[in-house]
Amino acid sequence: MTEDERTYQRNYARTEKRKASVRRYNQSENGRAKGRAQHKRWRAANPEKYAASMRKHDLKRHYNLTPDQFKEMFIAQGYRCAACGSIDSRRKTGDWCIDHCHTTGKVRGILCTACNTALGMLKDDPKRIQALADYLERG
Repeated sequence: MTEDERTYQRNYARTEKRKASVRRYNQSENGRAKGRAQHKRWRAANPEKYAASMRKHDLKRHYNLTPDQFKEMFIAQGYRCAACGSIDSRRKTGDWCIDHCHTTGKVRGILCTACNTALGMLKDDPKRIQALADYLERG
């Protein structure tokens, strides 16, 4: 292929006509199937990058946090559970739970799985939590 042909192809690839053609193909059944297959291969070849990408997406979608904000919050907590002070997340993946108010959506802190589960079971109700603590102390 000559230099003139390469230049022509490079310039054609940038035209709206070519971009529209690519969009039409990508939206067709064959194009979507090819895209899904490529994505599946990439996920299998890059599990760490995929996991990091999904974590970043989930942080933003569910808690409106960036990975840097999460890291700053965790550093401020001393890399420990905000409730019990444990250094173990108690999860196979090692991921920590992000505690948030279900009414306002405001993030309160980062918890281990046990504390997060306990809060959820007690419906984030301080009276219920205090009653349970009183029960244990009487016990």
